[in-house]
Amino acid sequence: MTHRLSALLLTIALALVPAARAEVFRVGSDVHCTHATLAAALAAAAANGPGHDEIRLTVGVQTTQARFHIEHTDVLIAGGYLACGVVSPSPGNQSLVVGNGQDTVFYIGNGRQVELRQLAITNGGRHGVVNGDFVVGGGVWLNGGVAVLRSTRVMFNRARLGGGLAVTGSSVMAIHGGTPRSEIDHNEAMLGGGIYVGERATLRLDNDRVAIVHNAANGSANGWENAGGGIYASGGATSASSVEVGWLNGEPGMPVPTGLLLADNVSDGHGGGVALFGNTSFSATEATIRDNVAAGSGGGLYLYGNQVGSGASAQMQRRLTFLPGWLRNCEGRYGCNALTGNVARTGGAVMVMHGQLRLGQLLVAGNRSTDGGGAAIHSGSIANVPAPVNRIWLDSMVLAGNQCTGTASTNSPCATLFLGAGPNQVHMQHLTLADNVLAPVASGSRFEIYNGPSAQPLVLRSSIIEPGSGVTPVFSVAPVDGDCLMAPPFSGIGTRALPRTPPYAFVSRAALDYRPAAGDAAIDACDTSQLLDSEMGGPDLVGHGSVDDPTVPNRLGPNAHADLGAFEKEFADLLFADGFGG
Repeated sequence: MTHRLSALLLTIALALVPAARAEVFRVGSDVHCTHATLAAALAAAAANGPGHDEIRLTVGVQTTQARFHIEHTDVLIAGGYLACGVVSPSPGNQSLVVGNGQDTVFYIGNGRQVELRQLAITNGGRHGVVNGDFVVGGGVWLNGGVAVLRSTRVMFNRARLGGGLAVTGSSVMAIHGGTPRSEIDHNEAMLGGGIYVGERATLRLDNDRVAIVHNAANGSANGWENAGGGIYASGGATSASSVEVGWLNGEPGMPVPTGLLLADNVSDGHGGGVALFGNTSFSATEATIRDNVAAGSGGGLYLYGNQVGSGASAQMQRRLTFLPGWLRNCEGRYGCNALTGNVARTGGAVMVMHGQLRLGQLLVAGNRSTDGGGAAIHSGSIANVPAPVNRIWLDSMVLAGNQCTGTASTNSPCATLFLGAGPNQVHMQHLTLADNVLAPVASGSRFEIYNGPSAQPLVLRSSIIEPGSGVTPVFSVAPVDGDCLMAPPFSGIGTRALPRTPPYAFVSRAALDYRPAAGDAAIDACDTSQLLDSEMGGPDLVGHGSVDDPTVPNRLGPNAHADLGAFEKEFADLLFADGFGG
């Protein structure tokens, strides 16, 4: 009884102790500062208890040989203050935190909630394995908890996994834009030169003023072991990981976003921009993946499902129909949604090896494969995966100016879309393919769309396919379920089609304006009765529904108000075409 009473009194006493009050610690050298170093301020925050403290760093404070573990308190570390006495940080300024060239600069664990704001984090981690150990997350390693980065630059760090950042365990990391923009750049690792995302972890990226650029997956001497120059994400048999790109700062009155930029990253193996391995997903609304390079496959995106469930998943699109209308899209014909200028041995823009690929309202241009196969998109297969190995949905897209080259020993024929080893499930509509440059290789054959073994017919709707000289528009081992196509004749073009010899008339090829020119046969060519259900916003890359042009005939039936290809042709009276101009 005495022990029970003592325990009860202790419980009451603890309940009466007031919770530690959140404190503000100021780091610098003027009279208003509370601490001279970030290390001292973090120690004070830990001693203050688990409450959410704030540490403010002046711009001139020197933080070197940094190796911080944050496991006992929630804290905001904010840089950019010109002096300890000022109330707000100076926009555009960052406080520098320099690592020791061996260890992670910031390790966050034990379920802590940490925000890093207006910092520049550098010189963390190392390549390779030392004494049986290796570094995870050269700049920041979040291993259980929540971390938010705002206006923070993570640069010139190295690790085995995640040169700049690593997110592992049951964790969520969110990277917001701001002034200056958040930037993950010039980091190196074996997996995830910029960022590594492990099982059960989630990475959220703002589609405004966030850049993942100039990172490298190069940590292993065996080139094929490297993957994900910008981002590498991995999921297990029962535990997924995810990378999500969207409006993290979305609110009414928000400015037009600039889009996530993932560019100029390289991989000595696969996935110059992003590599997805196993049960993991990448979902992006308004993102540009450009000028990334992979020595292997998948210059922009690489999906390898690793025999797990339905495999890896990637989706890119401009808008989601269930989002509120005040979430604005990037301006311009294509917005920020683009896969351009990426290079790989096969799959210049995308390689899919057991997975699901959904691309909509997208510009895919200037990508290049150097060993045959798909200049833009290439699919392959891995053993012991039930059919269909890959599910590919392409909707409202322009595929133009992509290039495929090879050598005398190149085995795969050149194609813009090489939907090879399968079986696959392939659905495509509202595509415009033009000006792709496909070189002859050992096989001698070239194709705009090549579809290999498939469990289901190749479904192709409302598209313009303009092949170059000597290039076959479509070849498919499985039957082609085609409707409303404009292309040179091919097997499966369908009964409702416009078989035409190129070149076709576009508004401006030089400006990548692949809208049908005024009066072209693609305008009002078909109705929408056979279109596939779509989440991409209507039968048009920029979201327009069908609009009847009274100056051209309805070519394939009286209800043929829909234009073929990626665009619905705009007219001077488009706003009043429904008769409600009043």
